Amino acid sequence: MEEKRRHKRLDLDVNIQLERLDEAGVTTLKYVHVDVTDLSRSGMGFICARELAKGSYYDTKIQIWTKEVLEVVLEIVRCEKKEICTSMARRSSA
Repeated sequence: MEEKRRHKRLDLDVNIQLERLDEAGVTTLKYVHVDVTDLSRSGMGFICARELAKGSYYDTKIQIWTKEVLEVVLEIVRCEKKEICTSMARRSSA
């Protein structure tokens, strides 16, 4: 996937669970498991077994190498279809 981020990426190998948010920002109890490949201040790249809709929002918690847990809302901004879907999400200000 072409590099389009403003902030430096850091490689990260972690599995997380995304929870889909509806239009009102309420959790839908619809979960997706993804493998995070990299992380930056403004977004992350990950691999997912299914395609996620561009513009959809997900709530998640990510534990980084310092053991700090980041609670974030992600917006899906790109998805590249391969054998498995590779997605790019950015941290949402919502």
